[in-house]
Amino acid sequence: MTDFLAIQKVCEANSYLLEKAFDEFLMYYAADVAGLEKYMNKRMKPYRKIIRRRMKDYEGLLKAQFIATMVFKEGGVLRKLLKHTRVQALTPEELSFLEFQLEHPWRYSFARIEEELGHDFFRMLDTITGETYLLYSPGITRTIHDDGKAVSLWMLLIIFNGRCYQTQGIIASFTSFTPSDMLFLATELQPDITEDVQVYEIVERNPFPFMALLQYSDFPLMLYKGDMSIFHLADDDMATFSPDVFGNDALIQWKENVYSIWIPELSDSAHMVRVYYDESAELLMRMSFTRTGWDLTREWLAKYGISVKEEPDFTVSPTMAAAVKEITGYEAEINPYERLFEPPVTEEDEQHDEEMERALDIIIPKLNAGDPIDFEQIARESNMDVKDIQIIVDLVRKEMGK
Repeated sequence: MTDFLAIQKVCEANSYLLEKAFDEFLMYYAADVAGLEKYMNKRMKPYRKIIRRRMKDYEGLLKAQFIATMVFKEGGVLRKLLKHTRVQALTPEELSFLEFQLEHPWRYSFARIEEELGHDFFRMLDTITGETYLLYSPGITRTIHDDGKAVSLWMLLIIFNGRCYQTQGIIASFTSFTPSDMLFLATELQPDITEDVQVYEIVERNPFPFMALLQYSDFPLMLYKGDMSIFHLADDDMATFSPDVFGNDALIQWKENVYSIWIPELSDSAHMVRVYYDESAELLMRMSFTRTGWDLTREWLAKYGISVKEEPDFTVSPTMAAAVKEITGYEAEINPYERLFEPPVTEEDEQHDEEMERALDIIIPKLNAGDPIDFEQIARESNMDVKDIQIIVDLVRKEMGK
């Protein structure tokens, strides 16, 4: 039987040494001598506006976590720092602690709780690598019990103490993001990713774009009749294709060597199914906003002798799609064929979208906090009609189950 109280004492001793060796000394020393402050400011610059506008309270913690990452990650500057006279002047216990970190680099983990073990211990599943590990984290306990938050994914910076892992720095708890969302952001930041595990290399190189997701941490999970509202997408190689096979069962359009296959019972629904065939690339592209819609599309195509893969190539939540636009400065191209078959966006459409975004930025935090909704004030701030605000609030409440 695991002696959690004995392991807890190891964790507490480890935390004490971390505070003395890093929080009180090495963090500032590394920022100065190793040039990490200048390097940090350069990495932070593209995200400074986001952080100071929506995450001001986190700014100091974000900077501390960046420096800790650069010091303690695999291949970090810790090895060089250990040669410095001032570092060697630390107490034997503190120096031994730092030398242990050199052999056990800190790392990030996008994780889910597999089992709550009590005494602030958890069995965690790394959703990228599939690894399970024992974790000590009073911060996670507070989040799920004191705050009562339902968390779908944790972003953690974890350190090993010889007996288990511990959380260090910011504990990011997301209510609607998925592991695929993290992979999606990583590929937007570095498109040449070939393996899922490379997401951690990207996070360690610059945690700021991922930590910027904290502003979306409480965004609700959107559901449609029990289905998670999330984009499912895949391409299937298909050398031959004839739209005639569908007869009158689908609305077919053609433009620039691309067929749009509109399935009335699926494309017109909240499943938002989209199917295209690209003659030049010889591939069939599918997209659905729900898993049910995804499965129904595959079954519908099978009726006409078209066989496609069962699982999507990737999924991405609408919240992550919006986050990518703000974090990277450009809109993620989820459906590359959509623009071929939609009317051009007018200035009026763009203005309406901006007004909606301003309204939602006010409404969602208020509903999450249980604050009263002042419809007239929100209408003034977003430049919308009070009736429209009332409709939006009702829809968001239904999605959030409030």
